[in-house]
Amino acid sequence: RFFYPVLMGIDIANTLLLYLNVIYYREFTDFMTIATMTGYSKVNQGLSGSSLALTNLHDVFYWLDIVVILLLMLFRKIKFDPRAFSHRLAFAFTSVSLVVYGLNLMVAEMD
Repeated sequence: RFFYPVLMGIDIANTLLLYLNVIYYREFTDFMTIATMTGYSKVNQGLSGSSLALTNLHDVFYWLDIVVILLLMLFRKIKFDPRAFSHRLAFAFTSVSLVVYGLNLMVAEMD
C-alpha cells in the first residue's frame, strides 16, 4: 500500500523536474544544474514573467504519463500486488539505482 503512492509521487516529481528543465532550456539554451537549482530565487526572477510565454501546446505530452497511469489505476487495469519484495532484493535495486544516478550526475556535471 505504501509503494504505489510513493511511486506516483516520484513520477510526479520527475515529470515536474523534466518540465521545468525544458522551460529553463527554452529560455537560456542550457540545462539546469544543481548550482542553478540552489540559486532558485535568481532563476525565478528571470523566468517568472516569461514562463507562460515559453509553454507550447505539445507540452501536454510531458504530463500525459501521469494521467494515463492514474486512469489505469482508477479502472483497475493496473492491479496492486500485496506481496512485498525481499529486503535483499529491495536493497539491491536501491543500490544499483543510486549508483546509476550518481554516474549520470557525474557525467552531466563534467559536460
